[in-house]
Amino acid sequence: MNKPPKAAELVDYVFAQIATGSYPVGARIPSVRRMAAKFQLSYGTALRGIEFLLDSGALRKEGRGFLVAPQRQSAREYKRITVFLEPHVTERGIGLCHTAFMQMQELAYECDCHFFVVPVRGREITTELIRTASEGSHGIVMLNEYDAYFTELDTRLPVVGTLIHNSFGGKVSTVNLDPFFAARQAVAFFLSKNVRTVTISTAAPPVYMRRGEVFEAEFRRAGGTVKWDYDWLDEMHLGKGEGAYFTSDHVAEEHVATMEKVGVDLTRFPILSVDGKRTLMPSFHRFPTIAGDWKEIGRALFWEIYNRIRDPNHPVRSLYYEGRLTL
Repeated sequence: MNKPPKAAELVDYVFAQIATGSYPVGARIPSVRRMAAKFQLSYGTALRGIEFLLDSGALRKEGRGFLVAPQRQSAREYKRITVFLEPHVTERGIGLCHTAFMQMQELAYECDCHFFVVPVRGREITTELIRTASEGSHGIVMLNEYDAYFTELDTRLPVVGTLIHNSFGGKVSTVNLDPFFAARQAVAFFLSKNVRTVTISTAAPPVYMRRGEVFEAEFRRAGGTVKWDYDWLDEMHLGKGEGAYFTSDHVAEEHVATMEKVGVDLTRFPILSVDGKRTLMPSFHRFPTIAGDWKEIGRALFWEIYNRIRDPNHPVRSLYYEGRLTL
């Protein structure tokens, strides 16, 4: 049975609640009518989503309700994968890592893999936590800029991550947006608007710094001038012939919101961001972004960890995906 397209959000939501333990085994999920109201669906569409979850083995029917079923057993070897992610990924149910995670979850059900999810903020992660939380697992996936908070990784398990730049000595396969492709698009964008001076505004994690450094080199090569702004909560004022390059949509949103408070619409100036979070977050302002396909990145993350678990000789790789300029 294929996932019903109109009920996809409902299905993904239930899968996520199960994966993170919010709906433990044996828990009764909300009624079909409540689910229909929550996701603004007809009763019949919501029911088809529940039927898909029943067919997949995620739920079982009991009386007039539906309960979370025990994890399916398989004749094939069962793989457990520890997933580290920010708590807000499961709390809000939107965003880059959530989109990637849901694609991973869908593939996991098809391939007899189970995710053991560890919600942990970046500043709280430690090598000891990684080691203890992944005991009994076959692999590790990291969905956050965790390499900004520790410098060594003590594990023999295969590890895959996104928004991570450091491979930790060839231990971690990384799946990220291509900073060179993004930089070339950004240079063309600013030159088309007669911008000769660009302020790069960034957060500290290595993946964002790398985006800024690559853009700086490309823009200087094209004859432009670059300034850096590390205080992305400060006000930003742009003059004639000036623009701003944000190394993530989150940084861009913070700047736009800050300037809005002082009566300046920053989106009217030549600004550009990278990652595409704005396209997934209804609350974000509308500004140009080089948007990644985070469903595709989620699929790449899953197959990379899956193949590295199956084949110990599978190489550790850095995989890059091209973003698309979205105005």
